[in-house]
Amino acid sequence: MKVQFEAGTGRFFEGGVNFLLGESEGLTVYAEIEVPEWASEDYGYLTMKKEILSELSEEEKAKVQFQYDGQEQYLADDASADCSVYYTIG
Repeated sequence: MKVQFEAGTGRFFEGGVNFLLGESEGLTVYAEIEVPEWASEDYGYLTMKKEILSELSEEEKAKVQFQYDGQEQYLADDASADCSVYYTIG
């Protein structure tokens, strides 16, 4: 499953959000964070990735590929922001 990182309108917040979304073989993962006006475009990416991975089984983790795997060092510092993550996995 390829998990894409996007910005736009969210499911949980009314304002602008960043979110991760992936769907494959009956499994859907979705996570979102509200983005402050001062934030970079990478805001919360690693925080959401960590939250999703903490909820998946080892078998599911082996099937998931995130958009910036192997490129994390190039993300802005606030990609690891301490922020609330809202997610659904099912």
